[in-house]
This record gives sequence, C-alpha cells and structure tokens, in this order.
Amino acid sequence: MKDKNTENGAYPHAIVTGGSRGIGRAIVKRLANENFYVHFTYRTSQSYGLDLEQEFYGQCKGYCVDSSNSTAVIELVHQIERISPISLLVNNAAITTKNVAIDQFDWHDYKTVMDVNVGGIFNLCKAVIPGMRKVGKGDIINISSLSSFNIRKGNILSGASKAAVNRFSLGLAYECAPFNIAVNVVAPGYVETENKPFLEKNRRVTLENIPIHRITAKEEIADAIMMLVSRQPLLIGTIIPVGGGVHLNYKHSIS
Repeated sequence: MKDKNTENGAYPHAIVTGGSRGIGRAIVKRLANENFYVHFTYRTSQSYGLDLEQEFYGQCKGYCVDSSNSTAVIELVHQIERISPISLLVNNAAITTKNVAIDQFDWHDYKTVMDVNVGGIFNLCKAVIPGMRKVGKGDIINISSLSSFNIRKGNILSGASKAAVNRFSLGLAYECAPFNIAVNVVAPGYVETENKPFLEKNRRVTLENIPIHRITAKEEIADAIMMLVSRQPLLIGTIIPVGGGVHLNYKHSIS
C-alpha cells in the first residue's frame, strides 16, 4: 500500500481505539494487511504507537486521544473525514480494575471506568455515525468481554461496564441497521497479551476452566473482526464470544 493512495482515500479508512498495544495492536496490524488505512488511538503508549507507524509506514497513523473526551473525539473524526469517509470503527480502548469488593472502590474509580469503557464508545459512535449514514454504509465493532456475563467477586465495575457496552451496542444496531451500518460486539475471554500478570500466576487453573484448554491469541480477536467486516454472512446486533468456549462454563469466570 502506498502512502499517496491512502492519504487521498483510495483505501477504506478505519479507526481503532486503544490500538498501540495488545488486542488493539493485533487488530491494527490485521486491518493494515487487509488494505485498510488505520487511524489508531492511544492514551499513554506513544512509543508503541510510533513503532507501529514505522512497521506499517504509510498504512496507519497514531493519535494521542482520550476517547472519554468528547471534544477530542469529534476533532479526530473531523480530521480523518477531511481525508476519507470512515468505513470501520473498532472500539477497543478500555481499562480494567483491581479485583476487590465494592467497599474498596470509590466514586472516582466508578466514574473513570464508566467514562472510558462506556463513555468512550458512546463518543466515537456518535461522532462517526453521521458520516456513515451519508455514504450509506459502515461497520462498528465494539470490544466487550466475557466478564460481562460471568459474575465473580471483584469484577463488579469492569463487568458492569462491559455489560453496558453489550446493551448499548444492541440498541445501536437496531437504530443503525436501516442505514446499512452494521453494529456488532466481540467479547473476548482470556487473551494472551504482553501485559497479563493474572495469566502467568494462574495459568494452570485458567486452562482447566477453558473447554479447549488453551488461551486465545490476540490475533484470533482480529480474525473475528475481519469476519464481521467481510459481511459474509451479514451479522447485525450479535455478541460473538471468542474464548475457546469458556463462556459455556458459568461456574468459573473471566478476570
């Protein structure tokens, strides 16, 4: 892919939030390899973002944008739309909380989690949908988590935020379908990333709780994204669990 072509909008443009590391980075790489020009955001991982830009020079660009900041999100979307319509939005940015009981959380913890995990998705969707309606097509994929279904002590805030993502996405899917905008959810279970100390401490027990007895690779989340983007089949308002069947075992839970 040549830079001059991507800049003039010859290729579909995508936004991936939280795209410099982990699952988001795998999604950015896959989309770039599939001839998307990818605009990805990060909050603190600038060095990782620069590395990604170098690896896929002319195919992606990083932005230091907090998705919970509605003004910054609107500015970003307008900046991109001056180059090309936005074909795809992947809302991946999220934060997790420590596994503690409710009395160890405070209002700031609650507000931060909800502002980023739910508010960020609201801000991005609200900003991109008018442009997608104008061109008559778009795909929005929100990354949730199987923690939205599984209940365990300590995941009350992160689990509740991801459950809110699911419900928001289903309502949005219904609203957007008449405009040929497909909204769906990918809900990962345990995923191998570069920053999962929980998995390293509890790997044996974790594997016992996964029917397929292996942890999901982050590239498999990108596979699910590409299946949805292909629209073969066309799915609208679906929540796809990607976790080796761990969602089938409700006796255990996802961190």
